[in-house]
Order: sequence, then C-alpha cells, then structure tokens
Amino acid sequence: MELMDAALRTWKISPDRVYLAGHSMGGYGSWVLGAHHADRLAGVAPSAGAPTPVYDQSGKIIDVMEGVIPNLRNLALRVFQSTDDPQVPADANQAAVERIKKAKQQWGGYDLEYWQVDNHQHGLPPGGMLALMMKLKDIERSTQPEKVVWQPSLAWKRQFYWLLWKKPKLKSIVIAHWDKETQTFAIECQQGADDIQVLLNSTMTDFKTEITLMVNGRRLWKGIPVPDLATALFTAAKEDVGRFYSAVIPPRSPSAEVK
Repeated sequence: MELMDAALRTWKISPDRVYLAGHSMGGYGSWVLGAHHADRLAGVAPSAGAPTPVYDQSGKIIDVMEGVIPNLRNLALRVFQSTDDPQVPADANQAAVERIKKAKQQWGGYDLEYWQVDNHQHGLPPGGMLALMMKLKDIERSTQPEKVVWQPSLAWKRQFYWLLWKKPKLKSIVIAHWDKETQTFAIECQQGADDIQVLLNSTMTDFKTEITLMVNGRRLWKGIPVPDLATALFTAAKEDVGRFYSAVIPPRSPSAEVK
C-alpha cells in the first residue's frame, strides 16, 4: 500500500485508475488486499490464486475467509484459473465465485468475470498477465457508491468509502444505503451500529439540505451537516481526493478526536 502511495505521488496517475493484479500468491494478495482496500481501487485481477477457503468437517468448502466477499461489491474483479492447477486447485476460486453470485443476489452490485481454462496447470493466463489486466482497462473507481457493504477485518482501517467506524467490530457486516433523492442514509449492522458515522463532501450534499441517518430502522440523526476542520484534515491526510470529506454525521462532540 505504501508503494501504491509512492507511485501516485511520483507519477501522474489517476487515483481512480489503480488496479491490483498478481499470480499465485499474488493472486491471493489481489483478492485479499483488494477486498480490504476496495475503496482505493478500480479493480483487481487475480491469477491462479484464491482467498483462503473455509472447510467443514467432511473437507467440503463452505465459504471463504472473512472480510473478502462483502467488501468487493463495488470493485471490478477479473479472475483467472486453470482447472488442472496442481498448486492452487480450482475449487477455491470456484467457491469464491459462487459466494460472489450469492452475495450479488443478496446485495446487488458486483462486476465479476471469471476466466477458466483447462490444461494450463499453474501457468500465467493465455497472453500473460497483460491479457488479464486488459479486461480492466476501461474501469474507473466508484468513489461514492449508493450502496456499501463492509465486513471489517483490519482494526486500523476505520474508513471504507463514505463510512467511518472509529472502533470497527471485526467480522461484522455493515450494509449502508444512500438514497440521493431523499438524502437519507440507512445503515444496518448488528454490532456497534450506533458508532458508525457517515462522511460527506460537496459532491454528496450542498450543506444546505437536511440529511437523515437511519440505523437499524430507527432515526439516529436528522439535520443539516456542518463542515468541520477535523474531518477535513483526517481525510486529506490520505492524499486521495476521492476519499476526501469535510463533514461527518452524526457530528463529533467538540472534545472528540479522530486519530
């Protein structure tokens, strides 16, 4: 992630056109880093690598590791796998793809292309990694999606798109929806939901319109948001205009600090 930051500072790269790709263990890293930091990326392209599967007592894959599938809702995903791979068996990626299909039925979203071939073992995709990466060439990052699904798995990652959770409850699933027409944000989460805040900037509100925040079906806050310096400094420190916000609801108390 530090290399990514350095590249963005060094060259004229749009932060909305950043992609992760890798082969084998790099494929695993593309899945997992891509999910943990989906709000920073436009897409990921794993090759012959999969997120860690979860098995039942009979040895059947029943899921994949936490913090991956939910977080990928707004990220383009291009996955390569050979069915005869002796090092990364196809069942791991196949299970992940099936989980994404189920997640799409549940939450909508997901831009997935699964590229599966036979008789390629643990080799690179036909045409190499460039051929896989080219499937992402026209994809740009969604910075303020209308729906965010987040399953935190890193205690230090407190911002995900326009959500801010100072002390995220790991493995909990947050489902957040932004209704632009009514300017209502609705959040569903079974653990610590009242601690989740919504970040706002001038592309989301004119700061003259009343905004409502609903949490688990009840109104937590309603009012006109006010920009504050602490929020602006906290998000500006990330050096990513797509993740810059100038207000937060519910507002912090004057004595509160965001570290």
